[in-house]
Amino acid sequence: MPDDSSLQSVVLARHRLGIVVPKQHPLATRSVIKVKDLATEPMLMDPRKSNPRLYDDIIAAIRARGVTLNVTAEILDGEALLTLVASGFGLTFGAEPAAPFLAVGTAVWRPVSDLGLEMRNIAMWRPDAQSLLLRPLLDLLREEGRRARATGQAKKDPT
Repeated sequence: MPDDSSLQSVVLARHRLGIVVPKQHPLATRSVIKVKDLATEPMLMDPRKSNPRLYDDIIAAIRARGVTLNVTAEILDGEALLTLVASGFGLTFGAEPAAPFLAVGTAVWRPVSDLGLEMRNIAMWRPDAQSLLLRPLLDLLREEGRRARATGQAKKDPT
């Protein structure tokens, strides 16, 4: 959720964070992957500046399990990042909804059972926004947040 208390927000979706590996990698065939399995793997990551909170959460979650990631490169371009993973240059983190798209290529998404991180789709706005054009959008966002909570995609957060 936002650090700025002057903003209102709603979580639209939550997605489990896992690992993206080349199909030929030994971890691709495993049904259970743990953080310790990543200890010696070369990791490719989005640069910290693109999503500082997620980057820091990943590093903290990994360190909390006694592992230090071997980050060999930070790649801003998502397509280039996945191409490098598929080519065997390293592994990366990704959200579960990417799994079906990756499976048609040369990489696969796998859960990391003890990672415990998720990516959230969040909409934020200033509560004093009074634009007539903005009100219907905010109503739609609130309704989508209620729908997501009802289907289990998002837990209840203040709106």
